Amino acid sequence: MIRRGIILRPFIEQLVLKHRQQWEQDNRSKRIGNLRKFASEHRICLEENQLTVNDWAVLEHLAKLLGFYEDAVKTLEGDGQQRKRKGGWVGSYGNVWEVIQGFEFLLEVFEDYKQLASEIPDAEHFRININLGGEKLNKYYSRLDETPIYYTALALHLAFWWGYFENEWKDNTKWVMEAKQMVREVWEVGLSSPAGGPESSRRRTSCEAAAKVLQPISSVL
Repeated sequence: MIRRGIILRPFIEQLVLKHRQQWEQDNRSKRIGNLRKFASEHRICLEENQLTVNDWAVLEHLAKLLGFYEDAVKTLEGDGQQRKRKGGWVGSYGNVWEVIQGFEFLLEVFEDYKQLASEIPDAEHFRININLGGEKLNKYYSRLDETPIYYTALALHLAFWWGYFENEWKDNTKWVMEAKQMVREVWEVGLSSPAGGPESSRRRTSCEAAAKVLQPISSVL
């Protein structure tokens, strides 16, 4: 709706101008050329019913912010299967290891917009909404601790391992330690092979990769 409004802005402004010109034409005295004193304007022409230049600027910022949300949500939708996509590239959507990255990306976006909101004049509602949106995002991000698989999937990904956490959370070593502890618990409870049970080659490969990642943890736990 916001995007549509921005696209239609020139036509909306033209419509207001047309109504104003028609109103002035209908209510201007032909004898002295002044507007009639008690003539009431169309609602569309009233100042309180129009968007200011600043209002349009805020809407453009909101549209861009919501676009980041849309991109993040679309990236996380899917079944994680590699397929040929539009444009000819091959990739997957809905990968578990991308959830934490998605949250971190949006949190960084919100920090940028908090700074932006503080610089826009007469944008109190915009600032309030940005702060509320950031708080809500943090609330749901903290709930990822209830499902350690998100941390485990990222830690066991060969392109990331612990480097992602250590770089992204370099100022919060406690978070890194807690993530490592959660991954170790997942390993000890669910990924290690049951005693005496058969082990497929695929499972054996997964366990070896997990052990390679988890081995350094023992020195810091």
